[in-house]
Amino acid sequence: MVKGFKILLTVLIATFILISTPILHTLSQTQNMYEPQKLTFEVYPDGFVFIDYTVKVDPTLSTVNVTCFGVNYENLIVLDENETPLDYVQVNDNITVYSLGSSIVHIFYLTGDLTKKSGKMWIFSVESPITNTIILPAEAVIISLNDVPVDIKTLDDGRKMLTMPKGPIEISYMIEVTGTKDYALLRIKEAESAIKKAEDEGRVIGLDEAKQLLDEAKNEYGKGNYLEAGKIAEKAKEAADKAAAPVQLGTILTYFATFIILLILAGILAYKFLLRKGGSKSGHVKEVFAVNLDKIFRQNPQLRLEDKEVLEFIANSGGEVFEAEIREKFKLPKTTVWRMIQRLKKEGIIEVLKIGGQNLVRVKQKYRLQS
Repeated sequence: MVKGFKILLTVLIATFILISTPILHTLSQTQNMYEPQKLTFEVYPDGFVFIDYTVKVDPTLSTVNVTCFGVNYENLIVLDENETPLDYVQVNDNITVYSLGSSIVHIFYLTGDLTKKSGKMWIFSVESPITNTIILPAEAVIISLNDVPVDIKTLDDGRKMLTMPKGPIEISYMIEVTGTKDYALLRIKEAESAIKKAEDEGRVIGLDEAKQLLDEAKNEYGKGNYLEAGKIAEKAKEAADKAAAPVQLGTILTYFATFIILLILAGILAYKFLLRKGGSKSGHVKEVFAVNLDKIFRQNPQLRLEDKEVLEFIANSGGEVFEAEIREKFKLPKTTVWRMIQRLKKEGIIEVLKIGGQNLVRVKQKYRLQS
């Protein structure tokens, strides 16, 4: 009897395992399903990298397991498409996000795991699942790339922005120090390359000035005046970049005809704009009112210093500003401003309205001064 019971129990357990294993495997695969949408790596001079990763997920799943980059994370934030924080659990480079009801997951964090330094040389390396953006410091000088960038440009603040294809990425670069021998030599080589490029493209007008400056830079370099040599070489490169090709008569006539056409089109567009402006005015009309800052600070002593500074900015701006204006004024990341606004909303000080796809931050009625 006992022996028969043991056999029956063994059969039941084996059957359960056979049935449940494919189900658990399917569930595991489903939870790991996500589609990378956007990926940005912003590299800082100290080697830390800020990562902005956006993935598309199935809103019917309770969790999704996202493989990230690096293992040691700082300031990790996970948001949905409405910028609402999501709960998560991190194990090494895997983040399990409780994403039920969300179709987009945004992941932001800092890590020092993607760079290493050998002497003066830094190496950034990562395996990317999609085409991505890499932003290097303004002081960075790229030494080598393991792949050809899809695009490369210099931002207004001097930082280099590369668009790289998916797959393994390795970028070697140096953080230059102004005034050193290496700095001067690098600037001279850049000027030489710019002059050669101008000659190859037939841009000879203004090139004599660039060559003269380059000779002066080399002369200062030979004297050991590396800082001065670097500065003069930079001017030589600028002159070479601005060098122009001789303009032919046919080209002049073509430019003139193009200018006339553009002038006519501009006149037509201006006329249509004036007609629309005279008819109906669209867009947000700013509501200006005075804010009782004393009352806000008195009733909310727990406010942080940065909260008070933002509230003073809003008050000085007439009681309402767009979220983008706050970011621009205080040079803060989007996530930092978002968290600050959420705090002030929770305290009942401000309200947030959607205007044309932007967040309008407005002080609530109870903190306005009566006119």
